[in-house]
Amino acid sequence: ITSNPEGATHWLYRKFIHNAEMKGRYATKDFGGRKSVVFPSTMEEYRVSNNGHIDDSYVDMLIETLPEIDVRRLVYGEHIDSVGKIFDSSKLKFYDGVINENYDIYALIDPSFGQENCFTSAIVYQKIGNEVNLIDSGLLRSNAVDTIDEVIATFLKQFKLKEVWIEANFGQGELAKKLARSFNIKRFYAKENKIKRISNQSINIRENVNFPLSWKQVPDIQYDKWLDNSDGRGFIALSQLLNFSDDDKENCIKGQDLTYIDFPDALTSILSFTMNFSKQSVFKPIGTRNIKY
Repeated sequence: ITSNPEGATHWLYRKFIHNAEMKGRYATKDFGGRKSVVFPSTMEEYRVSNNGHIDDSYVDMLIETLPEIDVRRLVYGEHIDSVGKIFDSSKLKFYDGVINENYDIYALIDPSFGQENCFTSAIVYQKIGNEVNLIDSGLLRSNAVDTIDEVIATFLKQFKLKEVWIEANFGQGELAKKLARSFNIKRFYAKENKIKRISNQSINIRENVNFPLSWKQVPDIQYDKWLDNSDGRGFIALSQLLNFSDDDKENCIKGQDLTYIDFPDALTSILSFTMNFSKQSVFKPIGTRNIKY
């Protein structure tokens, strides 16, 4: 199980695969579109059956008793995303990440007020026609020195913003008032369940949002500094989207620093409220026919 890390935030990936001191002690090879850690001497993908100390009857027992998904992972060495994930990197659109000086820059804030896994998501972007070019994505929280409004203001003042949209449900309205001292604030109110909102916008996210290419690369800095670096913030944001599941219990896991819903929720609000994509298309015209999805 631990030899099949689900992403670059996994402890095995950070301590071994992405650890410079471990360079040369392992190798990677592409197997049918997925990379696996393999032994340099044999260059073979490692499966349960490769272990000469495991009896065949034990492998047979695993096949007979484990759920199918675990058999495919452990016995056959396949990399399988968790059930319920609805985004795939190969289905998303990417661009060079350069800010287009001919278009205004906007930001959207999705405040979060909670005791655990609590981050406010702030996305900086440009609207170019019917598409959104993402520029930066901050996961922000108050600290021992600055309040959350001060942290958000410091982050956003890096950019010349035309408007800042903010979700202002319930107590979030007070944060909107404070930020209005520094920015042109536009409020919106989201009532629908977050998981449902993100799922409903999944097609629009794939078709109308452009992600910076640099977000796909593991940042070449220490893991605990990722939130302080634009590429690190983007990598975490994209990881959240790719790990988002329409199964609620898979999105906020106790003990994890970040949830998988902060960035996808804010991204959905950009499409729903600032781009007027109120929901994904139910009917898509092809010639003179309507095909239902």
